[in-house]
Order: sequence, then structure tokens, then C-alpha cells
Amino acid sequence: MPHRPVAPRAQGGDAGGPRALSLRYFNPLGADPQLRTGLQVLQPTHAVGRMIDAHHSGQAFTITGTDWPTPDGTCVRDYVHVWDLALAHVRALRRFETVLPADGTDNHQVIILGGRKATAVRELVDTFSEATGTPLPVVETPRRPGDAVGAYSRGTRAKNLLGWEPQLTIADGIRDSLRWYEKRDTILTTDEIIAKPLVRPCGRSSPLVVVAVAWAPGGCLVAARPSMPLCRSAASGVLAAATTYCSARSLIFVVRARRVVTS
Repeated sequence: MPHRPVAPRAQGGDAGGPRALSLRYFNPLGADPQLRTGLQVLQPTHAVGRMIDAHHSGQAFTITGTDWPTPDGTCVRDYVHVWDLALAHVRALRRFETVLPADGTDNHQVIILGGRKATAVRELVDTFSEATGTPLPVVETPRRPGDAVGAYSRGTRAKNLLGWEPQLTIADGIRDSLRWYEKRDTILTTDEIIAKPLVRPCGRSSPLVVVAVAWAPGGCLVAARPSMPLCRSAASGVLAAATTYCSARSLIFVVRARRVVTS
């Protein structure tokens, strides 16, 4: 970074240029509470999806790594319900001009969205077992290369800038995921169900751009091309909520996934 840049920039870019608000997720879970949409992949790689597969197949769920510096030795993650994410997008659209005023010096803000709670893998297993009424069998294995102990969000910027806080719990997300699993094949066509998610060489889904929403004065154009199968339920929720509630004037609205797949 030059000490004396030739063309100084505002914090988020050139003042007066296009304004952008980036929302970054932690780990989405759940489905539309009204079951209009949900996870659209047959072989999920995220924790709750794999728990559902294990529950229905009778196989054990694998816990990778039990020697982390956490209360129960398993890594922790921050989970947020996809419907809460959809509502956060609506808040962002409605408050766009307040967060990024046209005459302001900042034309880009990044807001982290999460459940604001560190949930250990064993805790997630216990919550899943309570939701199904059946103990989920588990098998423990060593850590995987590249695994991390985890992180969780504070939610301060989301609350202060958007007036948003998560309302639904992890248990709500698990119950909605289970209900969607039972109903999915009656709603989606074969072409809409993805056999396998996009994966990195290490076997995890790639946290790429999930949804792009562009707004024009007097109307809106909403384009959703989720690169993460897990986030398609969030994307569909955004579309449903945004087209129902919003008439924003902002130019550009970009949504990114910070990390959407857990151990």
C-alpha cells in the first residue's frame, strides 16, 4: 500500500461511484419454514445434511477431530437459519440508502451474518438427536488437513446498521431441514436436484458468490445464481422476500458466502 497514493480512495472505493453492500454468511442451515424450497443436493457435505443422511441410512455420523481446545474437544461453528438470512437481505435493501448514502464518503460496506453463537459438533449432534427423538450414532476420527477450531460472529454491525438479529434457532433449522427432506421430491423436479455439490480438492464446498441482486430506480431486477447448493434455499428465500417487500433505489447489492460448509 503506497504511503502517498496518487489517487486517494474512500474506504470503500471512489466517492460517488457505484455503491455496494456485501453480506457474508457463516454456516446456513434449515429450509424455508413454509417448505417452498430448501437444500437441492442429494449428497450434502455440510454437517446437518450428513446427519440427515446418517439418520435415514442407519449409518454413523463422523466427527472429525476431538482434541480441539474447546469444552468438548470438537470444533465449533456458527450456524444461521436461511430464513433469517433472507430477512437480513430485505433489511439490507430497505436500509441501503441509510447505510450507504449517495452523498457519503463510503460506497462499500461488509456486514457479517451469523447466529452469534459457537456451537460444537457434539452439541449439534445432541440437538439433532433431540429433534428426531432418536440418538444419532457417531464415530470419531482424527482431524482433517486444513481443519480449524472454528469461529463465530458477534453480529454488532448487522444489528447496528441493519437492525437485524437472528430469530430462529439451530433446533428450528434442523427441524425445517428434516421436514424439507421428507417433502423435497414432491416439490422439485429431477433436473432441479443436484447429485453432488461443488467441491474443492480438499472435499469442501467453495465459499463463492451466492446471490447477486441489482436494483434500478423505480423497479428491481433480481438475479440469483447460487454457486453453493446449500445456499439455494437462502437464495430462493431472498428472491421471495425481496420481490414481496422491497422497492429499493440502490444500484448494486452483492451477497457473498463467507463460509457455508462445516466439518
